[in-house]
Amino acid sequence: MKNETKELKQEYIEEALKHFSESMRKYFEKETSAVYKTENGNLISFSKPSIEKSFCFGYDECVAESYEGASKAMRDLDKEKFFERNLDSVKRDLRELENSEKIYFLNQYRGGGRIQFFVSEEYKQKFPSEKYINATSADRSNLIEIQKQEIEKFKKRLNTYYKRYGLSKLKTWTYSTND
Repeated sequence: MKNETKELKQEYIEEALKHFSESMRKYFEKETSAVYKTENGNLISFSKPSIEKSFCFGYDECVAESYEGASKAMRDLDKEKFFERNLDSVKRDLRELENSEKIYFLNQYRGGGRIQFFVSEEYKQKFPSEKYINATSADRSNLIEIQKQEIEKFKKRLNTYYKRYGLSKLKTWTYSTND
């Protein structure tokens, strides 16, 4: 598997900077977690997910959750729920890769280039275009493995954050969906 190396990350950054000014270099260096080179030589980047620290709990006195229920959910926010909410998007990407019969690539930038992102069959059906490129089964397998590695990296970051701060730095609140 052609997984992320320093050279591959630099190759990705140089390619990305063809679409941005040099001042964006530090951003790409900081935010790029991994890069995969597809079988056809294009580049797929994996960004470092942000740790979500704001949690709002909605209530609707007329239809759904009551104020008391939303307040209880806010008070019951614990390590497990903190991790679950933070890992939701990266796990959703993994499910998309694993559950889609086919994976496709699209160019990331309008001007073309070698930077692409992956989409599922469902996405392709919702947004038809002739610009989709079929991913090979090897590409799909490698992307799944990298996404699993990204989940593990993020879990480590979340553990480090939790060990340092616990839930003390989180911003939580309730709101009325009727307002």
